[in-house]
Amino acid sequence: GDAVDRIPAAALTVEDAEMIARLQARGVPVKVTLKMEAQDHGEVPSANVIGELRGTTFPEEIVVIGGHIDSWDVGQGAQDDGGGCVTALEALNLLRKLNLRPKRTIRVVLWTAEEVGLFGGKQYAVEHAAELARHVAAIESDIGSFIPHDYAIDCKDEDRMKVAAGQLGEILKLC
Repeated sequence: GDAVDRIPAAALTVEDAEMIARLQARGVPVKVTLKMEAQDHGEVPSANVIGELRGTTFPEEIVVIGGHIDSWDVGQGAQDDGGGCVTALEALNLLRKLNLRPKRTIRVVLWTAEEVGLFGGKQYAVEHAAELARHVAAIESDIGSFIPHDYAIDCKDEDRMKVAAGQLGEILKLC
């Protein structure tokens, strides 16, 4: 067994959580009754979906774009993260329609089992370990298909991060 006792847990939608917060702020007592019918069926097989458009100048360098194809218990996944998946797929579709070829290989990865522990991403890292050093960028939209309000860059090499931030700044000037 686990070292920690398991207790039932459930997710609230953002809207419900905000409503509870508003009621509490007004001094209204909040009583929540929770009826759960969820079942744990254990781990089941799942698979990432991967497609790519090979680069012309630097085909060995890989840019990953993607989203995750699972959702959570109180949503249908249209925004989290169907929007991210469609955005990634449409990026390749637009390049194809415009007859544009990227300099680097663009790989779309639709991750599986993200909401329950990032299993698809972890398995991708295992299966592609030999080529991870050739991954030059990774872009994921995980907040739906709304107007972007935030960009983040994460890089272990501070000099590379500064270069990437500068390049992102130049790209954003075009928007």
